[in-house]
Amino acid sequence: GASTEYSIMQATFDLPDLGGCPAELRVEGMDSEGPAKTSISIQVNGAEVYRGPNPLPDDDIPLESGTWGAHVFPFDGRLLREGRNEIQIANLDAGAFSLPPFFMLDYAEVACAP
Repeated sequence: GASTEYSIMQATFDLPDLGGCPAELRVEGMDSEGPAKTSISIQVNGAEVYRGPNPLPDDDIPLESGTWGAHVFPFDGRLLREGRNEIQIANLDAGAFSLPPFFMLDYAEVACAP
């Protein structure tokens, strides 16, 4: 939750010059249990590209492996720069460690949109 030290997932990475292509952030993960979707914010190099409910599936099915899904967030590729870049995904809902509302992430990939 937003009140914990684990409220933000952050990754830095280096890129070659992408020429300002339309870009997307592809993620695989899940939302927490319950009917309410976790409010999240996604930033690319400090610019917010998404704010709203987590579109990933809820972890409501009683599987030990969880209920994983994928989603693509398109964004303006001009936010990316040659060299060092940063992506942040923040949980905006109040909560406690290891309890809903949460956002679990298995992987994330930044690419030029097809």
